[in-house]
Amino acid sequence: MALHGTAPILLLAAALVALPTALAKSCQTPFVPLNNQWCVHALTNVPGKTYTWPSAREECKKLGGDLVVVDTQGKMEALTAHLAATFTEDDSSFPGFVKLYPYWVGGSNEAGQWQWVNGSPMSLTSNLWLPDNPSGGPSNIQYALLVRVGRSKRRYLRSEPSTNDAPGYVCEQ
Repeated sequence: MALHGTAPILLLAAALVALPTALAKSCQTPFVPLNNQWCVHALTNVPGKTYTWPSAREECKKLGGDLVVVDTQGKMEALTAHLAATFTEDDSSFPGFVKLYPYWVGGSNEAGQWQWVNGSPMSLTSNLWLPDNPSGGPSNIQYALLVRVGRSKRRYLRSEPSTNDAPGYVCEQ
């Protein structure tokens, strides 16, 4: 059967409307799509609850993921926008963390070299790091924390000792 008149145009229009939905990143709950490239889940501000990096990683693994790898500027910007849109950051439930809301992410220095949870090396000269970070010597166990700096809400990676806690973490699936 041949298509006549406006039928081919209507079919093309329907296909173009459906295309973004068909290409949308599918994520398992509680993960949500981030820039249609990654599935993330962020948790913060549970009253009375803080996490060490290992305990945050364990929580992510329980959900079928791991701590997020933030290895590009584009991913950092997308994650920063997602966190700003998802959480109100003016809460004072965590004294000392007000307006910073740090989140554990998947970077660590446990064996004398910084690497992501997926095994890839972390660039120590990247502009993703807060100036003068990472700090500490190669023998110090440290983990990466995502922190907000200034009014611009720009986020950076900051190295933290293994004994520190944070009120939040970001998982990736």
